[in-house]
Amino acid sequence: MDCINVENGIDLVQWPVLPVFNLWQDLIRHIRNLNAKQKIDIINKEYDIPVESDIEEGVSIMCNLSQGIEEKALEKGRSAGIAQGKTSAQIDIILNMYNNNFTIEQIALATQYDVDKIKEIIQKN
Repeated sequence: MDCINVENGIDLVQWPVLPVFNLWQDLIRHIRNLNAKQKIDIINKEYDIPVESDIEEGVSIMCNLSQGIEEKALEKGRSAGIAQGKTSAQIDIILNMYNNNFTIEQIALATQYDVDKIKEIIQKN
């Protein structure tokens, strides 16, 4: 079993890392799909921790913040993937035209890339 020695005052305690890490990942996967009210209910019922209204408001704000961050990250990833796909398709078109004996100038005109960029793409591929 993978373990870490954790210094706890004078004693060294063996702590199993992998099972705790796997449990933590499962917990994160589970709570990611819950709204603020559900998370507060878990804190109250499963852990028997009373939640005051100011803490409840804080949990709600953090849930909204994390959801906004996740949405922005997904949008950024989508945009990057779309841009990469367009670039890859454009390179394929350039190479296909070049392999079919189009001139560099014709390729530049058709793709709206400058001649130097067309030459660079052809040389790299």
